[in-house]
Amino acid sequence: MRPLIYALLLSMTGMLFQSRAATAQSSQEVTFVSCTDGGGCRCALSGMDAYSVASLLNNQDPPANADQLIILTDGSETKWSTLTPDAADAEYGGDGICPIEVFDPVLPEDGTWVGTVRATAITGCPDQVAAMVPGMVSGMVFSRQITWGNRFNPTQLSETPNSGVVTWTELTPVLYRGRLNTPGDQGILEIDGNLTASLVASDRATATLRLRIGSSGANATVLASLGMANCRTIAVYDFRKTGT
Repeated sequence: MRPLIYALLLSMTGMLFQSRAATAQSSQEVTFVSCTDGGGCRCALSGMDAYSVASLLNNQDPPANADQLIILTDGSETKWSTLTPDAADAEYGGDGICPIEVFDPVLPEDGTWVGTVRATAITGCPDQVAAMVPGMVSGMVFSRQITWGNRFNPTQLSETPNSGVVTWTELTPVLYRGRLNTPGDQGILEIDGNLTASLVASDRATATLRLRIGSSGANATVLASLGMANCRTIAVYDFRKTGT
């Protein structure tokens, strides 16, 4: 993940985000439904309420009807869905029956894992940055031999697992929240990054990085004049086991 971070920082000469409003929400546990095309779904209780899940996903308040929704992840995105667990299983090629498990028993397979990264959304950034980022990240492919030790840990999904670029917090055995460790003195810039990582199958994982570069007060005017008042990037990482 370090290459994307460096690409953004170098392209803009250094920088990212923070902001969230707190509201009360249902304390009911959210159901996580992890699906693969043609393979159906696995369904499990997340151990988190709707507000915690919403914070993990996008730092926004959960939907008003969150207690009637599931969190659906299919390797390309993770989102709130009105589908029932059984309906999701049927839609993804299962038998239409997805029993709710107390925990998800999926374990990552040891072997060669290949990671690719792509920028999926860039907003509020200078044109030259918006044009450069997709090309820089699209070719970033790495291959590593990983021995998981029967436990999913997203630090393994990095070219440099011990770099400390991200601090990860386990939410469930297959879902983690991450915090980008940025330099203490960021000058006029406010830089922040939040990540999620999930094991969607024994041979597949995904992660999402949300970056925001901004500033406040007089500094905000300076950045605005450079076209960087509120530059945001969302990048999705895909990881697959390709061999032993």
